[in-house]
Amino acid sequence: MFAKLEPDMIGLGPFISHPDTPLAGSPDGTLDQVLRVTALTRLLTNNVHMPATTATGTIDPFGRQRALQCGGNVLMPNMTPTKYRKLYALYPDKICIGDDARKCSFCVQGMVEGLGRSISRDAGHSLRKAS
Repeated sequence: MFAKLEPDMIGLGPFISHPDTPLAGSPDGTLDQVLRVTALTRLLTNNVHMPATTATGTIDPFGRQRALQCGGNVLMPNMTPTKYRKLYALYPDKICIGDDARKCSFCVQGMVEGLGRSISRDAGHSLRKAS
């Protein structure tokens, strides 16, 4: 499906049930599932942006780093003003809800540099070559 759609970005992350939805109590996804799908997707689509999601970091303290090592190539720090973050609760126990945006930026930088990589400052346009 990804090859047919030719997306510029593919967001992959675990399912985390929310207690206020019809899927409350459903089993959550696992880090292993996310990493396997991330790796397979990277092998099949080498020129897309693939975020290492906050949800992956929520289910495992090193989830985002592991997702980056399995094919993820994007981190998206939460720049929403702190007072509004709790209003965007897609799932319980989401990481970084109380952190200041500057702290998120430093955290992301440390995470990337800790993997021996650097942060690109470009606009993040499509990785596909213009035809």
